[in-house]
Amino acid sequence: MELMQQKFMTDDIFKMYYELRDETDERAELILSYYRDDITCAAKCSSCCIPISIFPVEFYAIKNELGIASSADKAYPDADTGAIVNKSDENCFFLKNSLCTIYRSRPLICRTQGLPLLYFSDDLQEYTIAVCGKNFTRQDNDFDFDTDYAIDLDRLNSSLFKLNTLFLNRKKQGNIPAGVERIPVEFLSAF
Repeated sequence: MELMQQKFMTDDIFKMYYELRDETDERAELILSYYRDDITCAAKCSSCCIPISIFPVEFYAIKNELGIASSADKAYPDADTGAIVNKSDENCFFLKNSLCTIYRSRPLICRTQGLPLLYFSDDLQEYTIAVCGKNFTRQDNDFDFDTDYAIDLDRLNSSLFKLNTLFLNRKKQGNIPAGVERIPVEFLSAF
């Protein structure tokens, strides 16, 4: 009974993650529409497709969505096996022929790259907007971004962090070792 209850709670957290991802996709579509003449991101543009690590909640939600065996069936990929992200490879493990092989299930960070990303200063009094160097090339350095059409990365990361904390608290008896903060996305291929 306890295992069933734990699975239900985990599924509930995954549902919240998928909702956050859907909200991010909707926001991205709105931004892409607003800046359609300035954002050149398209299929086969893989400049931002580098090896990354993600929170356990995102790793296991993606793993779940891809239909990979449950975490109870497989041991957590051990960092001591040498399966850490291949530092000599500059591209993401899932990039094949300049296309993402897990595009539909890709992590949140991959869904926001190329878009105007809003970061606040520590005192929340100032902000910075970062963009891919391949976008907004027709604009001068004084271009004034509309903050309503940017991804608030601090808010997105905070939401993801809260989901991850909830996930880890409910997964204490699972197979995630204590102290694991992030998992290389390429570990999805180990299953």
